[in-house]
Amino acid sequence: MKFKYFLILTINSLILLTSQANAQTAPEFLISWKALSYAPASYQGKIFPTNNTPAEVGFDVIDNNKVINLSKSEINWELNGKFLTSGIGLKTARFNSGAQEQTIRITILDYKDQNLISTVLIPSFRPEIIIESKILDKKIKGEEHDFTALPYFFNIVNSSELSFNWKINGDQISGSAGNPGALSLNLGSRAQSGNVDIILSVIVKNIFDEFESAIKKSYFTAAP
Repeated sequence: MKFKYFLILTINSLILLTSQANAQTAPEFLISWKALSYAPASYQGKIFPTNNTPAEVGFDVIDNNKVINLSKSEINWELNGKFLTSGIGLKTARFNSGAQEQTIRITILDYKDQNLISTVLIPSFRPEIIIESKILDKKIKGEEHDFTALPYFFNIVNSSELSFNWKINGDQISGSAGNPGALSLNLGSRAQSGNVDIILSVIVKNIFDEFESAIKKSYFTAAP
């Protein structure tokens, strides 16, 4: 009985050691990507691609806890199952994102007599707008308040390539002369007759791409 118990422990130990050895020696891909769409300078999150955003993918491979040298390895890249690019030591690839999620497939040919393969999914977002203000409780008191439309993930270099169309309860109003993405809203007589519902909206468009746009609405109550 003790022998059987010892034999089981020995077999289990061998299986565990084998599993650990395989885990230690299995090469691991470290893949990262970046999109060249626009976000405000204050934004510190991940910048996401939208349709037709230039993007770049890069990778390293860890083997036995070391970054391996791929300078002499042939590397093939595929985008959605189709050839993208290939080259010796080519650890980065560029492409334009699509309107839907895309799949990048990386193949390192003949690494230790086998091909190493990994894939990464590249998401696709739509441009977004955030209306920023200092109003916290959705109640506007007084007559004048400042608002800023912050654009995210447009295919632009800077916000001067965007048009801003502001409206309040459906009536068009103009943003600041030097900065159309900023608005100083003077409620005037709107807030004198009691609580009034205010719908502030802004439509933002890429002036070089009529199909790239976003709309944002914010709801407030104006009180005298």
